[in-house]
Amino acid sequence: MSNESDNTTDRLLTEQISKLTEDQKKTLLKIIESTFFESRQFDRKKYLANVDYHWAGRSASGYIQNISASGLHLKPSEAYEKGQKVTLTFQPPGKEHYVTVTGTISWRNQWGAGIKFAEIMKDLKAP
Repeated sequence: MSNESDNTTDRLLTEQISKLTEDQKKTLLKIIESTFFESRQFDRKKYLANVDYHWAGRSASGYIQNISASGLHLKPSEAYEKGQKVTLTFQPPGKEHYVTVTGTISWRNQWGAGIKFAEIMKDLKAP
């Protein structure tokens, strides 16, 4: 890209970002960080599966959107908070049995929540 094109892109990005609310800016920042700058110890794999989960005396069902040995993306996002403990029951990829694991909500947005497992699932097979 030429220097002029770089400046145009920067200007357009700045203009669009300036129109966002503070909450929208925070969401955009999380998306940018997770998409372009996040380094992960374990690769995430797309994996759609039902999951039952429990937190703070409440229960719900949802589905896993992706998974790694260290956590998963849970959808939909219920009214829980970052840092809250959660217990999940699901069938891991390539397994015939269900497992129950505990974890912590590491992030939450309109697309769901990130759950970091309390213990690494070392025998997790890629779907």
